[in-house]
Amino acid sequence: MEPDPTGAVLAATPTSGPASTLPAVLTVAILLLVLLTRIRGRELSPGRVLTLPLILVALGLGSTVPQLSMTRLHTIDAVVLAVDVLISLGLGGVRGFTVLLYPNGGRIWYRYGPLTVALWFLSIALRAGLAAAGAQLGATALVTTASVLLMFGLTLATQNVILIGRLHGQQGQVADRSGEPAESGAPS
Repeated sequence: MEPDPTGAVLAATPTSGPASTLPAVLTVAILLLVLLTRIRGRELSPGRVLTLPLILVALGLGSTVPQLSMTRLHTIDAVVLAVDVLISLGLGGVRGFTVLLYPNGGRIWYRYGPLTVALWFLSIALRAGLAAAGAQLGATALVTTASVLLMFGLTLATQNVILIGRLHGQQGQVADRSGEPAESGAPS
């Protein structure tokens, strides 16, 4: 048992040791894979772009929910979690509008441009800063570290829901304007 800054005793959490790095390492590996494949471009298929985010959300919930009964959460945890959700939703939504859409073989493809990649790095920096600030203020590792997969899935899902909405808005344009970009900024 360890005392928190207010003197209350907190239950030891399984996310306060080497196991706490697993979600972060897994998230970095998946993020690198996502960035590399999306920079090159892929066909935009609604079911396909939602699969990974939903898996990440499920893994994130699966790794955090069981630990809730072993961890006493405080106000700072709720604040860090709320800010994290807002960052994930907000930047995911903005990124969804920066992803480049273009026709390829009668279908719409998508790829990350420099702005989308920059927004991913901003997301990472804000998440790391929030985790560090939260830890300094006494937030539990469950909120600052273990929830990383959940937030990654949430931000990617938000981005991809925006993409799907944009896809539906572009469908007729690809058939009518074959060979021309569906949107300015298509890859060259």
